[in-house]
Amino acid sequence: MDLSKTAVQKAFDPGHRRHRFKLWVRLTSSNPPRVLYHVYWKRIAATLACLAVAGWLGAAAAVWSFVKYRRGYTGVRFVDIAFFPVRAQEYRTGLGRHLLALGRSELEQQRYREGYALLRAGLDRVPGDLAARREVALMQARFGMVSHAVETLVSGARNGREDFDYLQLMFGLLLEAHEDDRAVALAAELLPAVPDGKLSHQFIALQAATAHCNRGRYDAARGLIAAWKLENALEGQLLLATAEWDQGQRDAAIRRLEGQLERFPKRDELYLHLVRLTRDADRSADARRYALLRQFNQPENPTPRIDLLHTYRATGDFAAERREIEAYLGIFRDSDRALLQLAGFAAETGQPELADRVARLADARKLPGETFLVARVQAYVIALDYRTAADLAKPPVAGPAADRSSYPRQLLNGLHALALLGLGEVSEGELQMTKFAGETRLRGGDALLFGKRLLLLGSAASARRVLERACALDPLHQPALTELIRLEVAAGNRAGLVEHLPKLLRMRRPPRQLLEECLLRLDQPEDQALRAQVKAAIEKAGATPVS
Repeated sequence: MDLSKTAVQKAFDPGHRRHRFKLWVRLTSSNPPRVLYHVYWKRIAATLACLAVAGWLGAAAAVWSFVKYRRGYTGVRFVDIAFFPVRAQEYRTGLGRHLLALGRSELEQQRYREGYALLRAGLDRVPGDLAARREVALMQARFGMVSHAVETLVSGARNGREDFDYLQLMFGLLLEAHEDDRAVALAAELLPAVPDGKLSHQFIALQAATAHCNRGRYDAARGLIAAWKLENALEGQLLLATAEWDQGQRDAAIRRLEGQLERFPKRDELYLHLVRLTRDADRSADARRYALLRQFNQPENPTPRIDLLHTYRATGDFAAERREIEAYLGIFRDSDRALLQLAGFAAETGQPELADRVARLADARKLPGETFLVARVQAYVIALDYRTAADLAKPPVAGPAADRSSYPRQLLNGLHALALLGLGEVSEGELQMTKFAGETRLRGGDALLFGKRLLLLGSAASARRVLERACALDPLHQPALTELIRLEVAAGNRAGLVEHLPKLLRMRRPPRQLLEECLLRLDQPEDQALRAQVKAAIEKAGATPVS
């Protein structure tokens, strides 16, 4: 728009057609001489507005192209960029879903670190996506970050209160992490004031009752079960039986479960509980009968048959055990899982011949040999054939580093040290056991096995090292910590009790007898505070049977 020079007319017409594209007009006057300007303010405002819109759209187009082609967010919408101030949430949600898709793609290609980072970034932008929240929590749990997984799920609890799968995972991890009080508090937030029959609500109430039971608050658990009518479900009856059993009412617990057989004749967990409880109550005939019923209900499942084998072994019916083993191998010889379970049974019960036989079948199926070799060596150790165990478990002179550092190989190194101790080669055995305890990420169940065998071989110091290592790696493994404290009590190690006992007091239902033994060892003036905690725990466990 050019600047125009126009002499002043007697009557200036701003609407004249020759001024229609101008933003202003310059007017001159000779009498008196002066210069005047007529400014079209509306036109200037409209022009500036058009330029601003064009600039805004141009900038938006540049950003949109950058995000789409340089950042790889191919699904970005131009309207979200152009009107970002009012569509920021839409852009954030779209970007979050894009990152989630990329994360899942990375996981499919087994790039777990990158996949996890992308899933986490996507979830931060789409916090209401329950499926993504579950995926992130599962990865955190698999990476050993159970506390992080719990936080991830609890953060979305209100959105997932009607999602049964979400609730199962969340409460499962809470209870696994021994977060019983937190589970109770969360259930109180999620449950309505008036009990109803909604499945998700009843599930939440059951988890709260389970958490109460875990902490020995049996009256609170029974109150929840009664309020929500959970006794109509098998899970409620199992929980009530658990409470009775823990309070020393063993026959009542078994009778309660036996009374449910007519209502739930095909429920495996009912038979599983009956087998375990009758076996622990030394009712071998009943344990055998329920194991057989469980097997008849699930003829294609090897687990009930393993329980039946344990029952035969416990009752000394070795002829029936042999028959069942032959039947088992006839049915499951082509099942990798079944062979692993039978190898575990052979190892636990100290049957080297059976372990060797299973290992040959596994070798014929090209299954990983070290896993079955561990079972063989363990069976020889328990059978006190230390020479064969030492020969089998001897570390290889050479081989791939990955093979030498695998968990089965590390277990074999520990079993080799055990065998050396059994053969009387104390110096070499203790040296190898110290190395094993320091280098292996030992699991709690395996630590218990090593600890008990070392005690039988008179190596209390090595047993302590192994159990301390297991407790350091898994602070929530209560059986390993309990066994460690038993060891400290037997050794009269007051310093060890002061270190480890507070951890046990924070766990679920510590054994009353063990607490009483600990109390006798805490005899120094500076132990008064810890003694008070132990006394309180003993009073709380008053209804718990001595163990």
